[in-house]
Amino acid sequence: MASDYSLVKDQTTPKPGSPDPGFSVARGYNPSAINHDRIEIDAAIRHGQPVIRGTRVPVARILSEVAAGVAFDEITRQYDVTVDDIRAAIAFAGDLVAEQAFVPVGPSGKKS
Repeated sequence: MASDYSLVKDQTTPKPGSPDPGFSVARGYNPSAINHDRIEIDAAIRHGQPVIRGTRVPVARILSEVAAGVAFDEITRQYDVTVDDIRAAIAFAGDLVAEQAFVPVGPSGKKS
């Protein structure tokens, strides 16, 4: 079963003894706003982390490899994914960032 997802600061108090990730599911978020047929979010797979569909490979792992400068062909060999899967992971991350509201929490540090 797919879940709602968004990286927003949690407004609730974590359960005692549980780690506080600092982020949680956004209430009222529309998961159909971001539709990627190559990305799967299922609570039964890697605790609901976004993964490449049909695998247990987290989108975050693919993005980390891309950010580290690893060539797409190396990522495809290492994780048994396709170049289209890698592009879908990048597009998914881009869409998540585009959907976020960014609120400054302190001074910008700029001098006038």
